[in-house]
Amino acid sequence: MKNIPTDLENSFKTLLDQEYVSRQSQIEYQQWFRYYLYFCLKYNFDQSEPDSLAHFIDKAKNKNQTAQQQSHATQAIQLYYRLNAESAHTFQHSFASHLLQANYDVRTIQELLGHNDVRTTMIHGHTVKSKTRKEAKSPLDF
Repeated sequence: MKNIPTDLENSFKTLLDQEYVSRQSQIEYQQWFRYYLYFCLKYNFDQSEPDSLAHFIDKAKNKNQTAQQQSHATQAIQLYYRLNAESAHTFQHSFASHLLQANYDVRTIQELLGHNDVRTTMIHGHTVKSKTRKEAKSPLDF
């Protein structure tokens, strides 16, 4: 069975610690996580898609895993989805902030991010340092 990439495994362990999962359960969750990634690879499922979890749990049922084992597997994979979602959100936030710093129009950023409302896009603006008149560059300087 293929090993989990080190950075992903470390991120998953950190999340387990943050969620106060017991050491014994952490070992079990990591094992289920590894099985899940292997399952997705073997059966050609996208590991980031939640519908693959249903197929994984069906496979666990067919292998006579107990209800408690299935529950632990589900909890472990849901934590992985959360980790994945947090990473995607961080990337999106970083991307939007960089575009704002590069003086991209907020409507352009809204379109690139797929936001329906410009107010959603403007949330990213709170992390970008505003410029004073002296710091602002004239369009003629570009």
